[in-house]
Amino acid sequence: MIDRMRKKLNGNVSLALGARIKLLGYDVRQLALRHYFGRVYATMASIVLDLPIYDTQCGAKIFKNSDEIQIAFKRPWHVTWSFDVELLGRLGIIKKAHNLPPLSQTAVEFPLEKWIHREGSKVRPVDFFKGIMELLRNCK
Repeated sequence: MIDRMRKKLNGNVSLALGARIKLLGYDVRQLALRHYFGRVYATMASIVLDLPIYDTQCGAKIFKNSDEIQIAFKRPWHVTWSFDVELLGRLGIIKKAHNLPPLSQTAVEFPLEKWIHREGSKVRPVDFFKGIMELLRNCK
């Protein structure tokens, strides 16, 4: 999977994001409640970021080592749960400030062929509400 993602980083593309999308021929297994909470959160984050991203919280992300990535990771984080959204927001702000092409032109999201929920996951329903609160608090 890492090789496939790395191959996406070419030309203008500096960020490859995985998306957990259940499609025919793909093995994507998530708990229903977690999937639906995630869809609500990802939709809200997509609106806030003004970026048509399907799965903000998918952990499968790979970055090209670039100046904007280095700048984005230098400052301390303001959130605990919604790190992914804060990072995407930072990249959008950095790109705009440096007159660089926007994330909509430099990021690619693609469905993962396999993603299986593991028992013992530390994400709980309360984390969804924490994420929403962080999103709302940091959008002001």
